[in-house]
Amino acid sequence: MRAHVAVPRDHRAMALRALTVFFAISLPGVAHSQDNAGASCVIAASRETGSVYHTAALPGGSVLVSAEKGLYLARARDGQVALTAATGAKLAPVTSTHAIAGGMLIGAFNGLFVGQSSGRDASGALAVKAVPSDTEAVFALHDLPGAGVLIGAASGTFLAKGQAAAVTVTRVEGDTGRVFEMMPLSKNAVLIAAEKGWFVARSTNGKATLAPAGKADAGYARTTREVPGIGLLIEAQAGWFLAREQGGAVTVAAFGDATTGHVGSVGDLPNGRMLLHTEKGWFIGDSSGGKLAFTGVSGPDAPKVDRMVAVRDGLLFSSGPGWFVARDKDGKVTFTKVGSFETTNMAFHFHQLPGGAVLIGALKGLFVIRPSEADASLAKIEAPDTGYIFMMRELAGRRLLVGAQRDFFTAREENGKVVLTPVGNGVGDTGRLVDVPRYPGFLSHELPDGTVLFGAQKGLMAAVPKACLRQ
Repeated sequence: MRAHVAVPRDHRAMALRALTVFFAISLPGVAHSQDNAGASCVIAASRETGSVYHTAALPGGSVLVSAEKGLYLARARDGQVALTAATGAKLAPVTSTHAIAGGMLIGAFNGLFVGQSSGRDASGALAVKAVPSDTEAVFALHDLPGAGVLIGAASGTFLAKGQAAAVTVTRVEGDTGRVFEMMPLSKNAVLIAAEKGWFVARSTNGKATLAPAGKADAGYARTTREVPGIGLLIEAQAGWFLAREQGGAVTVAAFGDATTGHVGSVGDLPNGRMLLHTEKGWFIGDSSGGKLAFTGVSGPDAPKVDRMVAVRDGLLFSSGPGWFVARDKDGKVTFTKVGSFETTNMAFHFHQLPGGAVLIGALKGLFVIRPSEADASLAKIEAPDTGYIFMMRELAGRRLLVGAQRDFFTAREENGKVVLTPVGNGVGDTGRLVDVPRYPGFLSHELPDGTVLFGAQKGLMAAVPKACLRQ
């Protein structure tokens, strides 16, 4: 089996690396629309914030914005975005937030804080104060039902209790070392990735307890998903891992077995089985009956598969030879090549339209595959010339917000065609912009009036629900 390479685990470095990645979608048969039905317009909500480090949706329809120039609450009404600077303690870049009674916990590189709105209706400024603790930098906050809020920090694992007006923090017994991230394992258990290995936290009589769960060197987790009756499947920097509980003990180990070797990519087929690309070839993973079984299948000679994306009747993926659609019908897996990988180069975002077409965003532009068609093929969208794509966000009304090198667009499907409307309104260069689920600091957020906020290197941006005033 291929050895797992140790991965540096500095969250500051990981956040910076995340900001250099571009993410994308694409669309076919493009037509330009000038109507204002379901219109959107992208504006610079504020350049005064400087670089945006972290955003978090808060109860009451506001968004917390941690940026170069400070901490703010953002609200929107009738297509207008208002920012209110937080008062009180000064925070380094925020890493995580968690709602508690009367306010919120805020984790930052300079410790743990609590925030409370100064208005009776949560419309006032956010007042921030430090919470006395020995956490040092805080990297993760996670609810532990029946006990409180777990704090993953530079100096270990802690537990916060109480309301915003009176929060107490205690150290959880057990030497985890620096905590990198936390993820739900079951209803009353949280899985912790830390400097000293993996741990599981549980609530026992109102207290948090820790138990070791192995030392698998997985690196930073990208995605997690439950395999019913089996455990938690983790896609990480070093490959795929499985956290499972047996006899009250939790273990984290490499996914696969001696037959598969190192597992590089996993996709969920429509019938519930899994397709695996491993160092020893292609396999089907079957978890029925609460047991895992792996069966080899014939597939394309692919040195590496970065990601497999579920589509209506199979899986879409790319590798060295090209783009493929894998289908599992009547127990037989087939692979259909639909295009060359060199055509797209790296792709990061995928979106399936109601008609079945899959939109692909890549460094070389916008592309589409219609995987359900017998003669499925990969096609580049030549006009308009978008350049590389760095953002995709689904909007109300089956529309997509597309951030591209040369403009922002909304895309929607009408009568089997995709209509693309420029909505940039001259906002210009945003700098680096990332909208990735595993990097919650850079997620976009939809506010009650339909405005979508997203942070960028050069300020806070917003897609507001109104037509652009052409400049």
